[in-house]
Amino acid sequence: MARRSLFLKACSYPGGCPALTRERFCPRHQHAYSRIRAIANAFYKSPEWRALRALFLAAHPSCYFCGLRATEVDHIIPRSQGGSDAPSNLMALCKSCHSRKGSTSGERWGRTMVTC
Repeated sequence: MARRSLFLKACSYPGGCPALTRERFCPRHQHAYSRIRAIANAFYKSPEWRALRALFLAAHPSCYFCGLRATEVDHIIPRSQGGSDAPSNLMALCKSCHSRKGSTSGERWGRTMVTC
């Protein structure tokens, strides 16, 4: 069961939604976030992706960035931007580097972040 806050807070959806809510997202953005997650889960939990991921990690056991043991497979060009599942478009990463890459590039929310 989701824990509800007693206090209102701003919606967490990127872009600064001004709506106040007790949940993580306002009702409008909760629906959008749920739809995005459902589409992603349909692919990333599929047997085809799991098999491809296992083969790729067996062939590339080290993180592309830091050299530690790789546990994640990332698309260089995201699928949402027309990237494929070809090995030339995949890279093996450790959990830390994968999180850092996703948060700094804005891939998590399907947008590009502006950096100075």
